Amino acid sequence: MSANIPANMFTKKNILTVLIVLSAILPVSAQDAIGEITYTEGGVELLRNGEIYSGNDVFIGRQIENLDLINTESDGELEAEITSSSNSGAVIKIAPNTSFTFEINKIGSVNKTSIGIITGTISLKVKKLTGKNEFEVRTDSTVLGVRGTSFTVTAPPTGEILITCREGRVLITDNTGKKLMAEPGTAVENRPGEIFRSIPVAVSSLSAFRRDWYAERIEVFKKNALKALRAYHTLYIKYHREFNIEYTSLLKEHMVLNKWFKEDKEGKIGSKIALMREKKRIIGHLFRMRRVLFMFERIYFRILELKTYYDEGYGRGMLGPGISAAGFYRKFNSERKELEKKMAMVRYVVKLYAKRNRGSLPLDIFSSQFGSTDDGFGKDMNMNSDF
Repeated sequence: MSANIPANMFTKKNILTVLIVLSAILPVSAQDAIGEITYTEGGVELLRNGEIYSGNDVFIGRQIENLDLINTESDGELEAEITSSSNSGAVIKIAPNTSFTFEINKIGSVNKTSIGIITGTISLKVKKLTGKNEFEVRTDSTVLGVRGTSFTVTAPPTGEILITCREGRVLITDNTGKKLMAEPGTAVENRPGEIFRSIPVAVSSLSAFRRDWYAERIEVFKKNALKALRAYHTLYIKYHREFNIEYTSLLKEHMVLNKWFKEDKEGKIGSKIALMREKKRIIGHLFRMRRVLFMFERIYFRILELKTYYDEGYGRGMLGPGISAAGFYRKFNSERKELEKKMAMVRYVVKLYAKRNRGSLPLDIFSSQFGSTDDGFGKDMNMNSDF
């Protein structure tokens, strides 16, 4: 199949056709390995380079690449080891009902590894970092800075955050700049609209405490499931529309994208003069696209998690005039494959840009959203409140 995509294909009517054509020309691997999967079971999805991998395609020994997004279903678990040259190693364990992203970004002379947790629970054991290397875990409202420690982050769909530390120390910074240290003997909890608080917990009791804490939050959530789904539905409509607008705009740069896809398949990069011209055409799209994607991914995967509870009978009812939860999920399910491929495609273009930009991403999305108060992003995601 030809890699050239006609400009007249970029219409609302033909957007799925464009997606299929783009997917067909992508390389099997962009050769951006930063680690590998060491254990997996149950339902696990890997979004990469415009494609969705699941089932037998997510296996022990498969490489993890920069800008991958991983989602585990209610029975899914995964472990991965990060062994890139930008840090001295980390082991990550992913619990069921968890969505998160990998990003390695070169900012000046600093190599920064960021794990972005969207929802669920991840446990990390990070070896001591050396030199100009940084390792962070990001949630919607906090950044966790580590240089060598073992800890767990739990982020239920209700918006709370729980950090439990087994070894070492974790520096926590909230979106107001307030700092707090998590260390063995305490758990740190943050609820939307409230300040951090430390809870004494013996290291030997951490697992039981974390399990009970999460179960309590989910039970409270189930009682408010319909209200939560209504709020997420409103955000989904808003950001789905914005995502599609920016995605269609990005794909209009098909001449540059086709060239980059072809070069990546052949393992090469164009001349410096061509790169300057191409990056200039793409950069504005990626700035806007990344900001919208940051929000849309969080809304999308939380709605996906809520489906687990909806299937158990929670959240049934009307979301608005003429819109039932059942009807919404029917439409949501019909859009899933296309939307996830689009999200994976955006991440692929960002990856290709970084490869042409000395490893630097076009936008440090975590820092740009973290603490932002001028664009309403934080306000939109604060679903607080009656949970």
